[in-house]
Amino acid sequence: MKNRYFSPSNLELIPELKEKILNLRRSLYYDLNILHFKDKLEEEHNINLTLPILKSLT
Repeated sequence: MKNRYFSPSNLELIPELKEKILNLRRSLYYDLNILHFKDKLEEEHNINLTLPILKSLT
């Protein structure tokens, strides 16, 4: 049983979500550091990932 309080691992992220995150990073948030990018994903796009997972994607 998965714990709903933890983010999925990098391997569990669906390819469409990975691509969406990478596209947002390249197109809109290219000038933000990783922490600010994480905040924007949460605030503007309702995507909640841990910092290590996000770092592994970008």
